[in-house]
Amino acid sequence: MESNRELSAGIQKFEDIIRGGLIYVDKTAYLANMIGAGIKSWFLARPRRFGKSLNVSTFEAIFSGQKGLFKGLAIENDLARRGSPQGPSSIWT
Repeated sequence: MESNRELSAGIQKFEDIIRGGLIYVDKTAYLANMIGAGIKSWFLARPRRFGKSLNVSTFEAIFSGQKGLFKGLAIENDLARRGSPQGPSSIWT
C-alpha cells in the first residue's frame, strides 16, 4: 500500500479525488445497491461534513458514463456489465 498518498479532506468532487490519486474510501458498492433498487427519488440525510456532496458527485460520474474513474472500485464490474445506468428523477440532500 502506498503511504505517501494524501487525504481528500475538503474535496467534494469525485473526479478530482480519483484523478488526483488521493485517498478514497470506496463506497460504490452501496451506490450500486441504491441504483439497482430502481427508486425514482432519493433523499440523502446525513450530518454536516458527512459526504453528501461527494456522493452526489459520484452518482454524477456514474450516470454520465465516466467508467474510467471507477477502475479498481467495487462498482467497476457492475458498470462494465450493465453500462451507464439511468439515474433517479431527483436526489435530495
